[in-house]
Amino acid sequence: SDYVFSVTINADKSKTLDWITNEFKKEMGFPFQNLLNRKIWRKYFHPEDQAMILELSRSIYKNIKTAAEFRIIKRNGNVIWQRGTLKPIYDRKEKRVVRYYGTLEDVTEKKKIEFDLIKLNNELEERIEEKTSLLENAVLNLKHEVSIRTAAENQIRASEKIVSDVAKNLDKKLRASEYKHLWNVFEHSEIA
Repeated sequence: SDYVFSVTINADKSKTLDWITNEFKKEMGFPFQNLLNRKIWRKYFHPEDQAMILELSRSIYKNIKTAAEFRIIKRNGNVIWQRGTLKPIYDRKEKRVVRYYGTLEDVTEKKKIEFDLIKLNNELEERIEEKTSLLENAVLNLKHEVSIRTAAENQIRASEKIVSDVAKNLDKKLRASEYKHLWNVFEHSEIA
C-alpha cells in the first residue's frame, strides 16, 4: 500500500501526525504516530536502516527535501521495503520547519527483483571467472605443448643434420676405401 501524510513539527521538535491516507494501522499493525515517537520509533525500523532514518529526520529540520529506501518491521514481524519522500515546509515567521509532507511507497517487490538480479549477476560473474580460469589454463597447457613440440622438432632437425653429416662422411670414406680396393686390385692384376 502507498501512503501520503502530513506531520506537524511542534516548537519542542516533537512531531504530530495531521493526517494519513489509507489504513496504515490496519496494514502495518501499529499507528503511524509510533514512527514519530522518539522513545519507540527504533523498533519499527530495521536496525541497519536506523542511522539513515536519523539522517532523514535531520534533513527535515534543515529544510532539505529528501528521499530514501528503508525497511519497516510490521507488528507481525514481516519486514517490508518502503520508499519514503519527505518535503519540509518552512515558516518564515517562526524561522523553522513547521510541517512536512511525505509519501511511503511499498517497494518490497522491486527490491526482491533487485536482489535477485544482483544474485544472478554475482553467479554469472563467478561462472565467467571460472570459465576464464579454465581458458587461461588451457592456453598455458597449449603454450607448454607448443614449446615441447618446438623442442622436439629442433631435436629432429639436429638429428637429421647429424645423420646427413654422418652419411656424407661415410660416403667419402666408402669412396676412399673403394678407391683403395680398386687400386689394390689393379696393382695385383695381370694388367700391371
